[in-house]
Amino acid sequence: MLLAGIVLAGFTFTACDKDNPEEQQGQVVEQPDDETDEPGDETDEPGGDATSPSTDDYPSLQGSNYYVLLLDNGSFNAIAENVTLDLRVNDNNVFLYLWEETYQEGIKTGLGFYGNDDWTSIVTTPTQGWSGGAITLYPAEIENIDLLTEIASEPENYYLHFAYKSNSDKTNHAIFSEAWGTRVKIGSVGVGAFVDNGDSYTPLVPVSGQFVAGEWNEYEVKISDTGLDFSTVPTASPNNFFAFLSGGTAGITFDLDAVFIYKK
Repeated sequence: MLLAGIVLAGFTFTACDKDNPEEQQGQVVEQPDDETDEPGDETDEPGGDATSPSTDDYPSLQGSNYYVLLLDNGSFNAIAENVTLDLRVNDNNVFLYLWEETYQEGIKTGLGFYGNDDWTSIVTTPTQGWSGGAITLYPAEIENIDLLTEIASEPENYYLHFAYKSNSDKTNHAIFSEAWGTRVKIGSVGVGAFVDNGDSYTPLVPVSGQFVAGEWNEYEVKISDTGLDFSTVPTASPNNFFAFLSGGTAGITFDLDAVFIYKK
């Protein structure tokens, strides 16, 4: 479950080459239509030539065993020697799906969480009363996908990390995963609980302690607190590893950056 000629956060939207099975999200059928290309030039070495931030300035870049889903090239280069598995969008076996065209490209203002300009901004354009999307994996086609099971050995020491920005203090989004075939609610970002057809997502507290509109808010969720069980390799395809819902109101911005799991 978990766009053509448009460039979004370094991703080029193209027609989908993968199978698009219909899958149920709440009361609506959601089907991924399109996907993104890999960040940067596909001929570049991992990390590219983008400016790398100083890891001294960001505690979240000082860990180990990174499983990277969404990250600019410069920041990836800064942690490259500690990356266990690169799961960034590559238009091959990892995609950014925006279900049923319920989002469009947003207008990026400022730099990303780590100071580079390669980050994702999308805006809701729902016509069905909902909006959603996901970073979606095809596990059987990903080399070394079994390395995900290392997280299960110390789930209390691994964290899901991501950064979210919004100019509004009255909106929120749901974050969840369906990596093993069952929806696991991670929580909601922004202000207040996100409610999806009566199903409530508990608000997550930013690392700073309070959500601040107009700024990047950093979130870290201990894997042992998520309900995700990494003891087995996810096998379903497509596999919505990091998914989100943004509601049925048009014009809601969802700015996202620095999505990865890592060990502290």
